[in-house]
Amino acid sequence: MDDGAPVYTRQSANDLLPEVKVRLHRLQGASATIAGHRITTVAASGRNGGGAGARDWLAASKIAAEELTWFGEAGIVLRDIAQGLLDFPGQRDGREIYLCWRQGEAAVDFWHDPGSGFAGRQPL
Repeated sequence: MDDGAPVYTRQSANDLLPEVKVRLHRLQGASATIAGHRITTVAASGRNGGGAGARDWLAASKIAAEELTWFGEAGIVLRDIAQGLLDFPGQRDGREIYLCWRQGEAAVDFWHDPGSGFAGRQPL
């Protein structure tokens, strides 16, 4: 974890969840639009029509950039945008950990060591 990055407690991570959920939803929508535009552009490029949907792609790219910047500045690590899997840097017994949350979970109720990832999740 970076020096100067926020360190979250279970409470502070849970307090931020309402905003995290809104921002994650926006990021997921923007990511889907970007991915859809890529498919459309590849399909149309052989017909000299690669510019279709450029306005939507640009708007989605701006939203994605805004949300990625917010998560980065908040110190929240996005592990999987589509699944809504993210980690809040934290501490447990004086060592660095991640407080782990996945979209659909009611609260931040799990943690793992930096090296163990999702497979090493344990209840708080």
